Amino acid sequence: MKKIIALLLSALMLVGILAGCGGTDSSSAAPASDSTPAAAQETTAAAPEQPEAASAQEPGSAEESSTQEEVQVAAQNFDIPMPLTEEPVTFTYFMRFNPQVQDWCQDMSDNLFYSTLEEKSGVHIEFQLFHPMNFSEQFNLQMASQDYADIYCEAASGYNGGYDKGVEDDVFLDLTPYIEEYAPNYNAIINMNDQNRRDAVTDEGRVVFFAAAYDDGQPCGKGPMIRADWAKEFGMDPAEINTYDEYEQYIEQAYNTYGATVQLPMSGDPGFGYLTAGFDTLASFGNSFEATLPWFQIDGTMYSGVLTDGFKEYVAMVADWYQKGWIYHDFMSEDFGMQGGADIGMVTSGESSLWWAEKDYMEQYNQSAQDPNFELAAIQDAVKNEGDVTHLGQTNFDTLSTTSNCVISTACQEPEIAIQWMDYRYTEEGATLANWGVEGVTYELDADGNKQYTDLIVNNPEGMTATLAQFRYMLQNTVCLTDVSAKNQGMTEQQLAAPDIWMTDKDNSWGCPTTLTMTTDEAEEYNSKAGDITTYAQENFLRYIVGDAPIAQLDDFVDTCVSMGLEDCLALQQAALDRYYQRLD
Repeated sequence: MKKIIALLLSALMLVGILAGCGGTDSSSAAPASDSTPAAAQETTAAAPEQPEAASAQEPGSAEESSTQEEVQVAAQNFDIPMPLTEEPVTFTYFMRFNPQVQDWCQDMSDNLFYSTLEEKSGVHIEFQLFHPMNFSEQFNLQMASQDYADIYCEAASGYNGGYDKGVEDDVFLDLTPYIEEYAPNYNAIINMNDQNRRDAVTDEGRVVFFAAAYDDGQPCGKGPMIRADWAKEFGMDPAEINTYDEYEQYIEQAYNTYGATVQLPMSGDPGFGYLTAGFDTLASFGNSFEATLPWFQIDGTMYSGVLTDGFKEYVAMVADWYQKGWIYHDFMSEDFGMQGGADIGMVTSGESSLWWAEKDYMEQYNQSAQDPNFELAAIQDAVKNEGDVTHLGQTNFDTLSTTSNCVISTACQEPEIAIQWMDYRYTEEGATLANWGVEGVTYELDADGNKQYTDLIVNNPEGMTATLAQFRYMLQNTVCLTDVSAKNQGMTEQQLAAPDIWMTDKDNSWGCPTTLTMTTDEAEEYNSKAGDITTYAQENFLRYIVGDAPIAQLDDFVDTCVSMGLEDCLALQQAALDRYYQRLD
């Protein structure tokens, strides 16, 4: 129950939101707590022009966006001499593991990328592997104990006070004095344009982390899925299901015919704040209510999803579905697994009619289905009215994605070697190893010199899908220069088509930068007030979903959150965004 409630609170603003979203000028007033932002009212009903400063990118970022050729040139310019050391060096490496491949890969030293790189570099890695469900907790425990690993992968964004505070606390290594000499490839990528530079540095202008880079952009990776065979049985075309009415028609038919509920996997990380009610599956619904993010921005002004008109409307819809039986009633006591955003068992057994998950796992759903008629379909995010545009939700990445990052700690005794070891991932050779593996093992060259995966990947003898085989043998979805064509080669046509479906009538113009940080004093105030609001929400919010409290009284809930400091938290997020846009001044 506690775990589920905590996830529900990703809606209520709170917990690791600093990795998520911010606002505008610190002099801007917070929006009224009882109204949807005027800009939201004006731009939701029809496809608007994208606000000039509304996206996670600075105004003009479209002109600044990196081309594939630019990134590739940056990756080819600087070789990293191997081996990196004449005497063996060992680094401890803190990272989450992918539960999907644990049966095949008990230790990441079995991974072809890491084992090959050890042979080349002379660097041995001792992995500290943690399940995604307790990953953040384990990071915080290490920070408290001061028994630091040498390298932290995809964890440091949760440091209390942000990257600058981590440097000032003598926990994270400031890479700035090292990066030009020891990480020339990564340095070239982050200096390709202002957008990359702004995302890659802290408020104090420091380079603290290595980020994921993409040779040709990274398409949207998550979205809603349904049983296409059921939709067709109900006389519905999956390609035309995108309004609430059409979603509800499909869900009601599935419930009446098969007893299938909307899937509620409850596997999202509250630090990402994907949606206001914490229901992964219902993310696509809440997006058009402007209520699915604890914080979002319009033209540089920060808003809270909890303080919009859409929040009440959204919660009312979820409560209505719960009362109708469409939502799995035991969700509060169920421990759903990390299965790409949905529990595979419920999906493939026919217990779920709608879920929200990663395209990487689509083929796994197909292979695991118990019904021979099982047919999967990605569908558009839900909108209130036909032709509406959603401004929130999953989106495409450009060149740099800071949600995936690695930092080197001050405990590292050989920082220069560690930095070079990381920078190798951005070289042409290192990117090939990370994305394709080893020639003759995981890929071959065709007659035209193009890389093609071997059967070890695309027809895996152990029964893994191509996507899982990539995770098993290569370095996927993490800090390196990602060759999107390699990832795509192992995917089905259905997987490749999904991002375009999910991005239909979506501009994500209200999304926020992922590297906002607060000062020490701001973080202290924020955590104190957010913590109190979280406690209150844990005790009260679910009552509105399960029917123990009327939706008509939800205003009282919001008012209490405001009285406890919600708008103060909003102002602190605003200040963080202001500094983000001032980083290059």
